[in-house]
Amino acid sequence: MKAHPPHASLRYPQVIPEAWKALEGVVSLETDIDKAGAHDVTPSSVHLGVCLPALAYGACLATGEEQPPTVTFLAFSWWTKIYLLSFRSGLRLVARIPRESEQNGLPGGDRSGYLRQRMESEVATLCYLRCFKPEFPSPGVWAWNSDANNAAGVPYLLVDYLEGETLEVVWRDNVADRSRILDDLALHYSKLANPLPFSSFGMIKFRSQDTSAGSSSRRTYPELLQAEDFVIGPYLSEPQYSNAPRGEGAELPRYAASSVEQLWRDLWKTEAARTDWNDWKEDQEVTDEEVRRASTLVLELISSHRLPDELVKPCLVIGDFAWRNIICDPLTKRIVGFIDLQGMSVMPRFGLARYPEDISTYSATESWVTSTGGFRWVPPSSVDQATTIPIGGEMGLDGLAELREEVIDHLRFRQEFRLRLKKHHPNLNDKFWEASELPLKIMFLLVHGLPEWVTHITWLARELELAVPNQGSFIHVP
Repeated sequence: MKAHPPHASLRYPQVIPEAWKALEGVVSLETDIDKAGAHDVTPSSVHLGVCLPALAYGACLATGEEQPPTVTFLAFSWWTKIYLLSFRSGLRLVARIPRESEQNGLPGGDRSGYLRQRMESEVATLCYLRCFKPEFPSPGVWAWNSDANNAAGVPYLLVDYLEGETLEVVWRDNVADRSRILDDLALHYSKLANPLPFSSFGMIKFRSQDTSAGSSSRRTYPELLQAEDFVIGPYLSEPQYSNAPRGEGAELPRYAASSVEQLWRDLWKTEAARTDWNDWKEDQEVTDEEVRRASTLVLELISSHRLPDELVKPCLVIGDFAWRNIICDPLTKRIVGFIDLQGMSVMPRFGLARYPEDISTYSATESWVTSTGGFRWVPPSSVDQATTIPIGGEMGLDGLAELREEVIDHLRFRQEFRLRLKKHHPNLNDKFWEASELPLKIMFLLVHGLPEWVTHITWLARELELAVPNQGSFIHVP
């Protein structure tokens, strides 16, 4: 990988000059590239209007490479379309293109500015990591533009290509090495637990100046970025703001939260004010009274607890902590880097109490759901809670037996991951995991919104009956 420190020019979107039109040697049609690289018909049927020669020229400008890269289709996901740009020198970049118009399902694409702000925050976050947390492996940024009104025709982000396989693949194919892989993962992940020099919670962004393309007020390249170039902006969670209309006059949050109190209060206010749930309420046969009761219970819950100071230290927290977003060397079994970090934000330390793939919980017992509320971010913690799977059904005996073994394995490795984190960072101990469970559940409710509030009414009522404030930072919502 070609080493490159983040320069001050990365504060600003790239401008691709008209000279790109003279570039030769690049396949010009997005459709041709997609069809050549797609393993199924879905990617090749989604065209975002990418001008690949202009994108390739922008990559040449950013890297100083004289020969144009070879552009190939690399991947296709729910949120992005990804191309690989390979130069003759051996340098390889990834071009990530957000699927904004299709994903939002709205004419005009990203009308709220959500995706634009998320991309700009990802750029700032990756630059911050490279400047001040170089020990945490992540791709470097080469160039970006969050506005589709540019020569490439789409918003784009050019970052390092991390050589390796996803941890999802390496984990599956190397059963005997899983403990060693977990230890290396815990070593890198534990570095996020060190508090940051910020006094608020939200997304990292560049300090506001004139960041328009071609601005004459920018600092002179190649001056390096400094600590004062980074500030905290509002928290933009994926489930809350990504693709749902939010009612008349709804807008994205404008400021960072100065405390956990404000963070939770702002998320609650945003969700409680929504006016676009009528179809959902009708489909689910949910009454207005149930909605009001659920909203009140959530507010009362976040008003009735204290959090220990150690849980609210500002730390970097990965939004989509999944096996597929961790790159591993298949030969050495070492972690190469973490990708897809557009959801990374500065959050209270309790947000780190996660194990990869703690996104959904399946095959748990009814008693676990009843006793814990059944939160996807907080999976079962014992074999008894996780392994009672009904025999038979559509999967058949063999499928259920295999699922049972998988659940037991994940439970065992989740516990091992905690032990290895504790070894690498003293604050990530057993007490930390136990104390983080309730605030994680509260955060889950606030991020995923009203449907989860209504689903958890019984749990909320029971939790409020048991609530006894502990010592620490009082989480009060007026």
